[in-house]
Amino acid sequence: MRFTKEYPQHRVNRQRRTIYILPLGPFPPGHAGQSTAAAAAGASTSAGETEAGSSSSDRGATGGAEGGACPSSRTDKVLLSWLQKFCQCFFLGVDVKFLDPVRVREVQCKTRINEHTKQWQLLSKDILDYLVSKKPRDAICLVAVTMLDLYPSDSWNFVFGQASLVTGCGVFSFARYDENFYYIPRDRQKAKKSELEEFNMPPVTSVLLLRACKVMTHELCHMFGMKHCIYFSCCINGSNSRDESDRRPVDLCPICLRKLQEAVDFRLAVRFRAMLEYCTKESWDSGVPAPPLEAFESFKTWLEKVLVFLEEPPVAGSEESSQASN
Repeated sequence: MRFTKEYPQHRVNRQRRTIYILPLGPFPPGHAGQSTAAAAAGASTSAGETEAGSSSSDRGATGGAEGGACPSSRTDKVLLSWLQKFCQCFFLGVDVKFLDPVRVREVQCKTRINEHTKQWQLLSKDILDYLVSKKPRDAICLVAVTMLDLYPSDSWNFVFGQASLVTGCGVFSFARYDENFYYIPRDRQKAKKSELEEFNMPPVTSVLLLRACKVMTHELCHMFGMKHCIYFSCCINGSNSRDESDRRPVDLCPICLRKLQEAVDFRLAVRFRAMLEYCTKESWDSGVPAPPLEAFESFKTWLEKVLVFLEEPPVAGSEESSQASN
């Protein structure tokens, strides 16, 4: 396909078949650099292209009841593990690994306080430059994830994430997916730089997890050589606000799914089955806490319908049956 010829470095092969995720800035202890099993064990003993928008449109983002909120003492230890597993299902056949966390001061990126939200922001371009020098040799891509807000240039308000198709590096933020993000602290202009290293984890609800999975896979798709989709409703559509981001589906449209399949080489039914198991609470191992999945229900129903179509044999005499016999 043309897009894999244009960016052959993003096609999975024996030398490059790992997605690396780098936690940046304040994350809870034990969160980063752990396997799913290790994170779960800790929980059981512990209580480019940009996505941008305006603060005014974001204030009307999805609200109301967010079912499935979990106590932060548990989900702090496993949130990244839930994201890791979703990523493994979405990019089936690709290894997903965490690198050791990095503090903001180590990246030496430019920072500012947003004039609208009074929240700290990191310059995403500086982060991308830092990641290029840290990218492992066997990496398909390296992506940084942060709980701090991002901006791509002085003239922009914010970005959800930014990725480079050329370098295979990206960064995305979960900051604006916290419903409390727009509560402006008093005298925020006097905030100290030390706050960039303080951890402030929002409650992990099913809605926050769904949003996090969507922005993660969106940015990673860019690093497989895929540009914003202009054909159908697709998880890699562009967006200018959290409202638009929320309206994007979880998965790719048929055209973009075919592109990803060309780059990664997976069987469709096997991939959809893995994603359905992720969305089914009963399928989670007893040693790994199941994530809050209420917001995934419509996606789960869609997956079930897709699998019926893919896995049921065609009816004798139908057009599909005739094609299969040829």
